[in-house]
Amino acid sequence: MLTFKRLPDKQPYNLKVITPATIDPVTLAETKTFSRITGGIEDDLLTSLITAATKKAENYCGSGFINRTLRMTMDCSPWGSFLELPIGPLVSISDIKSVDDDDSENTFDTSNYYIANSDDTYLTGVQLKNGSSWPTDLRDKDAFFVEFVAGFGASQDDIPDIIKTAIKIIVEDLNENRENVRGDIPRMAKDLLNDYKNFRI
Repeated sequence: MLTFKRLPDKQPYNLKVITPATIDPVTLAETKTFSRITGGIEDDLLTSLITAATKKAENYCGSGFINRTLRMTMDCSPWGSFLELPIGPLVSISDIKSVDDDDSENTFDTSNYYIANSDDTYLTGVQLKNGSSWPTDLRDKDAFFVEFVAGFGASQDDIPDIIKTAIKIIVEDLNENRENVRGDIPRMAKDLLNDYKNFRI
């Protein structure tokens, strides 16, 4: 079970997807078996519903299921020694950069920090090493960048079965209640996803 701790103060940030996930966590065949659907007349619709259901589940959890690369941008260096990332689980840090008053871009050396994963600290992010400090004398806006990879893995086999079941429940609900414009997540799916919810979002 993943557990995420809410920080007392949220530092403002912008988040951009650099490389999106290339597949959905569940297959069309898995979804049809779960919902006892035969035939292929509505395969295109079901495929689009899988994508929509995945997005709903990811937004609810504040997580990325299939690996994707993201960039977090802030106007200044992190406020404390630990920088919690808004999307997990954290796979790797691709790059940390800052931009100084002269608009010069500088790479923050990997020797200054380490990855703190939820498995051992109940947080997901970047921790400064003892004796290190974040860059200073930065420009006023868009001055600090963290590019990272988040997700449970690159393949559908890496996704926890509970998450996959929740997505299939959401797909079934969307398919059976097409008049539901809001498309609320069914309670059963929420109950399954709660163990993977990032409460910082």
